[in-house]
Amino acid sequence: MPAGRRGRKWIRLALYCLVVLDASPIRYLYLQYGVDGTWVFVLNYAAAHGLKVGRDIFFTYGPLAYLTFPQAFGNNLTEGLIFQTCLWFFLAWEIACLFFRANLPLRNLVLFTVFFALSTPLYWVNLGGVENLVLVITLVELHLYRLRGHLRHYVFALVSVGVVPLIKLSACLIASAALVGFLADRIMQDGRKAKREIALALLVPAAVAGVLLSAELSGWQGVFRYLHSTADLIGGYTAAMSHEGSLSQLGMAVVVLAVLIYLLFRQAKENSGWARFSICVFAGPVLLSFKHGFARQLGHVFIYFGFMALAAALISLKIPLDRRRAFSVAVAVAIFTFSWEFASFGKGVPSTEDTMACASGLLNAHYVWGALRPAQLRQSLAPSTSGFKPIWLIEPAIQAIVAGSPIASLSDSYTAFAANGWNPRFLPIIQMYSAYTPYLDGLNAAWIRDSGPPFLIYDGRTIDDRDSWAATPATWLEVYRWYETRWLGPRNLLLQRRAAPRFTGLDSVARFTVTVPHSLLLPPSAAPVFWSRRCGHSLTGKIRLLLFRVAATEMRVNYETGIVRRARIIPEMLGSPVMGTYLPATLAEFAAVFQPNGEIAAVREIAFGGPGIGNYASACEVELWRLRE
Repeated sequence: MPAGRRGRKWIRLALYCLVVLDASPIRYLYLQYGVDGTWVFVLNYAAAHGLKVGRDIFFTYGPLAYLTFPQAFGNNLTEGLIFQTCLWFFLAWEIACLFFRANLPLRNLVLFTVFFALSTPLYWVNLGGVENLVLVITLVELHLYRLRGHLRHYVFALVSVGVVPLIKLSACLIASAALVGFLADRIMQDGRKAKREIALALLVPAAVAGVLLSAELSGWQGVFRYLHSTADLIGGYTAAMSHEGSLSQLGMAVVVLAVLIYLLFRQAKENSGWARFSICVFAGPVLLSFKHGFARQLGHVFIYFGFMALAAALISLKIPLDRRRAFSVAVAVAIFTFSWEFASFGKGVPSTEDTMACASGLLNAHYVWGALRPAQLRQSLAPSTSGFKPIWLIEPAIQAIVAGSPIASLSDSYTAFAANGWNPRFLPIIQMYSAYTPYLDGLNAAWIRDSGPPFLIYDGRTIDDRDSWAATPATWLEVYRWYETRWLGPRNLLLQRRAAPRFTGLDSVARFTVTVPHSLLLPPSAAPVFWSRRCGHSLTGKIRLLLFRVAATEMRVNYETGIVRRARIIPEMLGSPVMGTYLPATLAEFAAVFQPNGEIAAVREIAFGGPGIGNYASACEVELWRLRE
């Protein structure tokens, strides 16, 4: 074999190994404090104790998600590593098809490798991300089917679309958008001859997802409840979780899009059919990844840049790379890399070093090495709060009072339940901040009413400066009905369930229409007064909710003492009655509300405004309520 040919063979093999390493799904997590650490803990704890995501508890992840970020609860670690290893073997096989069976030029594979390395932060999304490697299977198999015409590639793509909802439904939306685009291209190319692909697309993913979800969730009723709750989690995300970021990142997003368009232009010059295929397959996913990355820009923006790198990698497989175009393509790659670097470093992973470790494969190699020593790994991952700061722990006095009784948390961070003999129970929506639609809030409220444990604990913290009671009013109404203060500590408030409810229900006492922006004056009353507020979306608000994000809407609370407090609200949640007479902000104020004759300043006036107020209709219906004994 000539030396040059032998050298190209080894380069191809080296590139293949790097891509396979970058595509490694091997993950396992220590117990971590914080919002993200909490949902990882709950999903792992639930799986080890017979609770099912989608049936007993609900989150943005599905019933098999714990396999992608296992912790040392029950058999989770073993099951997770087996699942991840099987997934990695399949990824290695399909990448081998690209590198060794698709007759692709080496220079195109070099470009593919560069872009794929830049996509790796997409596979480390806030302690998750493995679901995006299942998305990689879908996209690569669709490309292999277009390249080679073997039906098995298309069937594998469809099966992956059916499997990914069990991990994360939002990833399924992107995969489904790519599949719809693929079918549109086939129809434009083959017309009626595409009926086989269409029939399989309608049958295979639905059958795979339906059978697996039904088996996991004990029947079709569980499937429908899972789909309903997840649809609400996805649909309500923009209104509840929007968070602005720097304009420079938005500018870099435009630059990256321009580079992708340039690559499509180069592809069209060589083969217009491939350019049409790429546009059809990636148009929907690019829009969805932009929305996902920029709705809550802080900490999520790299999702967009990671997906754009993945799209560029696959597009680069079929663009001309002769010497005449080498310089312009090299400039495009350099611009893309600079934009990725500028926007991604420190925005979704802990540091610049970790971002580079993702792209180089070093981070994956570290996890693979750890997985090769399972006994030592299990010992090091054993749930423990020994490394937690004292302020992250629950006061010993609370644990002494609870004494092993069932307890649930109204806080967003409660990984301290993972050790030290706690007997945790979980609200259906496992963290209060994510119960951001009336349906989701209602699930938690019904659970508090019908299945609430003897004790609840709350640390008084909220995300994005939200007002606690206005964020999930139905849940807090049931907490107020059924619980009272047992103990107030420096970090947490302990509530105990009453033998009988405080009240039986609410009665409407007034209803009127107001014009935005407006203030709500509360009438003097010896008993607490509740209020509700319903506003539709303006045209601007509907467009922003669909395509981008919304600015924050605020509530200004004026107390009788003259104190003024501002808090973010989710207007969609205010159709449920909110206690207006008392709007506690500190743990001491919460404790006072929940105990008889507690002293707390009453609210005099509530004003609504903020930069996001224009996203809602100018006329709102307000209703006042009182307690029914």
